[in-house]
Amino acid sequence: MHESPFHLSNKSSSFFRPTPQPADAPCHTAARSGPSAPASNAQPEFRILQDGPEVDSDGDLDIPRGRQSGKDKEEAPYWTIRVQHEPSSTLADVGLQLWAGSLLLSEWLLSRRRMVAGKGVLELGGGTGLCSVVAALAGAKIVYCTDVEHIVYRAKATLDLNANELGKTVSETVRVRQMDFFNAAQELEEACETCDKCDKVTATAYAGCIEVRRWLSSTQCLLRAYVDVEDDEDSGAAKELSATSDSLFRWTAADAHAVARGVTVLLAADVIYDDKITRAFVNTLRVLLNSPAHPALIMASEIRINFSLSERSESTGAFGLFHAICLNDDDFNCEQLDVNAVPHVLDYIRSPQLVLWRITAKQRGVS
Repeated sequence: MHESPFHLSNKSSSFFRPTPQPADAPCHTAARSGPSAPASNAQPEFRILQDGPEVDSDGDLDIPRGRQSGKDKEEAPYWTIRVQHEPSSTLADVGLQLWAGSLLLSEWLLSRRRMVAGKGVLELGGGTGLCSVVAALAGAKIVYCTDVEHIVYRAKATLDLNANELGKTVSETVRVRQMDFFNAAQELEEACETCDKCDKVTATAYAGCIEVRRWLSSTQCLLRAYVDVEDDEDSGAAKELSATSDSLFRWTAADAHAVARGVTVLLAADVIYDDKITRAFVNTLRVLLNSPAHPALIMASEIRINFSLSERSESTGAFGLFHAICLNDDDFNCEQLDVNAVPHVLDYIRSPQLVLWRITAKQRGVS
C-alpha cells in the first residue's frame, strides 16, 4: 500500500502533487493555519508546492531557506492531503488505486469551485475518496462519497488520515456511504424505512420520505432491461451484502432526503472499465439525475484503447459502450468539456485519452 501526500495552498486554492516517493518513505505533513476552507469567491492562482528544491523564474535551483523576510512571513498556509492507495489491483478492487481520472476531476473542482461551493455533492465510485475531500475543500456544503462495501473502508481511511490536518472542513462535510450500481435505488428507498419522523402507528409517512419514494417510483419506467442472467446474480449478491454491511456506511433517512432535495452535483472518475458495471452505472444515473434536485454529473474518464490481434482492430471497450448508450439515448443531455481549459497543475501524465463530460437528464425530473 502506498501513501501519497498532496499539497493544497490555502491562499491560491490550488492543489498539487509532489514528486512521487518510495512506498516506505515517511509522509510529509504540513501544518495548517488560517481559515478552515478556501473562500468560495477567491480566484485561483496556481503555484507548485513540493518537497525538496524548486526552481526560480530563470530555471535555477531555489534551495529552501528559513523564513527571514517579511514576504516569507506572508506565505500562504497550505494543507497536505494524504491518500492511501494500491500500486496495482484486480478488476474487483480497482477502487483501491489512484487513477488519472480522479486527478483530472480534482483539478476541475479546484478551477471551478463556484460549481460546488455551498452545494450538495455525491461522488459515485469514490474509491480512495480524494475527489470527495477536494470537493469539501472547494466549499461544498455536504459531500457523499460512495462506493461498494469493501472499497468504502479505503475512503474512510483517507478521511481518518486527514482528520487532524484538515479538521472540521472535511470531517463534518464528507459522509462515506455504500452505494452499489446494481442496487442504488433500493438502498435509498430502504433508508426511508428507518425514518423516525414517520408515524409507524398510523402508517403516516414523513413528507421527505414521500418525496423520495415518489421520485424513485417514477424512475422505474426509465430503467432499461440491461441485466442478463449473470448480472442478476451480481445484483442478488449486492443486495445480500447491503443487508449485512457495516452500519457506519448505511444510508439514513436524512441522507435520502438530502440526496433528493439538496444534491445538485454528481461526480465520477474512472468508473467506466467493465461492460456490466457500465450498464449498471448508466441505470444509476437514470435514477439520480432525475431526482427533484435535478443534478448534473461531471465525469472524468480515461478511454482505454483495446487492440484485438485476431481481428486486427482497435476498440474503446466499456467507454465505447457508455458513449453509445448516452449519446443515443433520449434520457440524457451529454456535453464533452474541454480538458485543455482545466489548468494542469498536478504531477501526472495527462493522457490525450482523458476526457471530461457533463451529463444531465432531459427534463424528466420529479418536482
